[in-house]
Amino acid sequence: MPSLQSLLDQVESATNEIVELEQNLVRIPSVNTGFMPTGNETAVAEFISDWLDDEGLSSEILARDPDRGNIVSVYPGDDDETRLMLMSHTDVVPVEDETKWNW
Repeated sequence: MPSLQSLLDQVESATNEIVELEQNLVRIPSVNTGFMPTGNETAVAEFISDWLDDEGLSSEILARDPDRGNIVSVYPGDDDETRLMLMSHTDVVPVEDETKWNW
């Protein structure tokens, strides 16, 4: 297993790529107002699926509603004992009063 420092070094060396990926993700409208129709997480899931495909990982988009897609991907490990699961959401809350932003 890699050391923590090794992992931090990998993140440091990929900082520009990580920032660019995040910038591209937040450009995709996925605002969830809490009132239907809302979200459009499928567009984000499709972007992530394409990115994973470019990285050599397969994925599947699951959706109960065409605009509310979720993505599942498996990264095969080196052994059958070590497991890691990541879970996140791809929708965002609406922008409120931008004059109150302090950054």
